[in-house]
Amino acid sequence: GSDDFFGWSLGLSGDTLAVGAVGEASSASVINGDQSDNSAVWAGAAYVFVRSGTSWSQQAYLKASNTDGMADNFGISVGISGDTVVVGAYQEASNATGVNGDQANNLANGSGAAYVFVRNGATWSQQTFPYQAKCLQWTNEHYRALSEEDRARVDTLLQGCGVETMLSLS
Repeated sequence: GSDDFFGWSLGLSGDTLAVGAVGEASSASVINGDQSDNSAVWAGAAYVFVRSGTSWSQQAYLKASNTDGMADNFGISVGISGDTVVVGAYQEASNATGVNGDQANNLANGSGAAYVFVRNGATWSQQTFPYQAKCLQWTNEHYRALSEEDRARVDTLLQGCGVETMLSLS
């Protein structure tokens, strides 16, 4: 649709093409959901196309599992390798620190997320992405190891940017 920014990001692996549409506005939160809905501005989407000979066809319509109308910009980046697609959403706002944490809280504005999708045959499913949890765990461990005075300095520097919410978790 208008202002979907289809093609904002691209990834190609063999005969499979992943295309990000960072401005796509469907509130769908499942693979191959309702593409005609336009109630979640800047939610974003990714599309998977496969080539057979000289013809391309759409194989999947990928959405974040937590599309919530908060302009997460899902599809700002895409990467593909074989049967795995990773889609970035740099404005996702969950302060979840673990894999499959509470995605609905929106307490860490702009913290970002990566979503992993895996293909089995022609069927796509969303997978967990452990790297983000490891990074957040490492960051929290080092933050907690700081002296009280140094933590206060970090808190002052980060105040208002949304990241401080992740650091205050225990």
